[in-house]
Amino acid sequence: MTPAAVSSLDTFLKVLPSLLVVGGWVVIYRLQAVQSRRKMLREYIEETREAIADLLETALRFHTDTRTVTDGMLLLGKFTDIERRLCMLPRMAQSRWAYPKTIADPSMMVVDLMFLVRLRQAITLDHFDDPLEAPLAFGAPQLGKIASASSRLTLEVDQCHLAAMD
Repeated sequence: MTPAAVSSLDTFLKVLPSLLVVGGWVVIYRLQAVQSRRKMLREYIEETREAIADLLETALRFHTDTRTVTDGMLLLGKFTDIERRLCMLPRMAQSRWAYPKTIADPSMMVVDLMFLVRLRQAITLDHFDDPLEAPLAFGAPQLGKIASASSRLTLEVDQCHLAAMD
């Protein structure tokens, strides 16, 4: 080897540790960013599950207690919030800048809104518009329909939670 080649190799070997440290930092930073976004996604899904449980509790209280128009508006507002949350899930699973581009498979984050429609129908089709109607008794079939539709929607959201796991 010529002295110039030895000098270049020596310089390269001196710079190599610094390059490895910087390259390793970039890789670690990206992996931590993906991990952090997955955690945010899982927390968002958990908040969505809690919103569905809160909607169920509010709906059952609405149908079994005396109610007002405000109670009905509160229910409709909770439906809107849950619908917005469900529509956001696929978008949250994608990243515009991180590698990989998807935090979780966006197709697994799609919840069929038919489950929300079924829950809305179970809550609002009967015994909703007339505030003078007597509260439902425990064991009324409509309460079972509401609980069943809520449970089915929660199971669909749980599938998103499983897909968002590391």
